Amino acid sequence: MPLAWSYICLFSVCLMLGLPSDRAFAQQAFKNQLSLQNENDVYLFTGQDRYYTNGIHFQYSRAVDHPHDADSSGHRRIWSLGLGQKLFNAVGGNVHFIQEVDRPITGYLYLQGKMQWIYRKRSEGVFSLGAELATIGSTALGGPIQKAFHSLFNLYTISGWEFQLHSAWGVDMRLAHMQLLHRSPNKRFDVSAHSAASIGSNNIYVKIGPQFRLGKFNPLHSSVSTWSNIGNGGEIAQKEFFVFYKPSLTWVGYDATIQGGMFLQDKGPVVYPIKPWLLSHQLGLHHRKGRIGLKVYYVFNSKQSENMLTRHQYGAVQLSYFY
Repeated sequence: MPLAWSYICLFSVCLMLGLPSDRAFAQQAFKNQLSLQNENDVYLFTGQDRYYTNGIHFQYSRAVDHPHDADSSGHRRIWSLGLGQKLFNAVGGNVHFIQEVDRPITGYLYLQGKMQWIYRKRSEGVFSLGAELATIGSTALGGPIQKAFHSLFNLYTISGWEFQLHSAWGVDMRLAHMQLLHRSPNKRFDVSAHSAASIGSNNIYVKIGPQFRLGKFNPLHSSVSTWSNIGNGGEIAQKEFFVFYKPSLTWVGYDATIQGGMFLQDKGPVVYPIKPWLLSHQLGLHHRKGRIGLKVYYVFNSKQSENMLTRHQYGAVQLSYFY
């Protein structure tokens, strides 16, 4: 698996290096964005395979407004549709006894949609509102997908899915906001405040924190860091390269992947209480050149439950195409 993803990353870098300079695209207005993202602890190159062990996410975004049709305040709208799956294991993927399950085992299959409002005058920020339909347990197809993947790449034999959570469906409402706080005079460093919240039957949380960017980046209203760099009329150069650090503190009210289906009496063979506070650190880089965008980052989380043997961390790679 590491070798396979290394080839994908190498191909992505070669593709971007072979594209024309950003001047060729500076006046071209892209209205659509297709993104594929994979999250996996294999990117840590430490050999671990536990907890949030894999995630695959597809997203399509489209600018609703033509840039010349934006109102006098400079507001724009972008809608997005996403589909994905997350896989959660215990401390290892080859569990043979229920006593080894220190984190509930489950898949998480979801479909989500959201609308973003981008502000560029008076204040620089992005606000989004969306909804997510998701299922856990056997209906999320976690076991078959993980076993097939390990078999395809001749990895170790997966076991333990007989202890997974029972199936349940749920709906969540989501909102998020990012607001510029400060930008240096040379426009190579800025600080923003980000916040997010979810309420529903799968996830209940409130998240806050800052974001720091360093390098060559666009304003928040036209940047890959906020999914807002489509529909800007091409007046912003389609090139960014910057590192970012995004810590966050989250109050967690409910997590169906740990506590099971909210309305189920029998939630599964193993469920655990959650810790109400989660501290997370996200560190990575963004690269956008013309039609191609690449994001690579690492996430370091505190323990989600006292029953987990250790904290968790993983890496992620995202590839985007603009047209």
